[in-house]
Amino acid sequence: MCPRTAPPPDPERGDWWYALHWAEVPPALLSLMVPVSGLVHVGANRADEYSTYYRQTHGPLLYIEALPELAERARRRLDPKRPHYLREALVSDVAGEKVTFHVASNDGGSSSMFEPGRHAEVFPWITFDSTLELVTERLDDIVAERPEAAAYNVLVLDVQGAELKVLKGAPELIENVDAVFTEVSSEPLYE
Repeated sequence: MCPRTAPPPDPERGDWWYALHWAEVPPALLSLMVPVSGLVHVGANRADEYSTYYRQTHGPLLYIEALPELAERARRRLDPKRPHYLREALVSDVAGEKVTFHVASNDGGSSSMFEPGRHAEVFPWITFDSTLELVTERLDDIVAERPEAAAYNVLVLDVQGAELKVLKGAPELIENVDAVFTEVSSEPLYE
């Protein structure tokens, strides 16, 4: 569980609760001996792990975020002197599908293209009080637009239940990646 889905601070719980975070992805890559020539991160949110990516990777970095406000915040973090890019898009298995995107109260961290479902029971402090109408894009199409597309060999997914849809829209990218890091839930949290 990352800080965006963690409950409010509780001194009784201890610091372990916040230890799991997406910023651990680059060190995990290095420990698995996966050389990162380029990284695609779908579900960028505010790009909280950017400083770690910046230190640990030297190739191109492509952040993709669906929420316009968060995409802009992530874009402001990127170093314009490095091959780091941000694309505002809702990624799925098909392009051109109009989707109701459910915006979460935890700074967008639990937002999803799916209805919250059991998420409200498991994380009652997170609410979904607004929605956006967004149009989907395929990850293969987004990556193909990039001149550095061949360099991307690592894929990171944090898309709140839509991981399979993203992967189905990226068969060409998957052929070329060496590692996929994704969040996994032991039970369905979204419809």
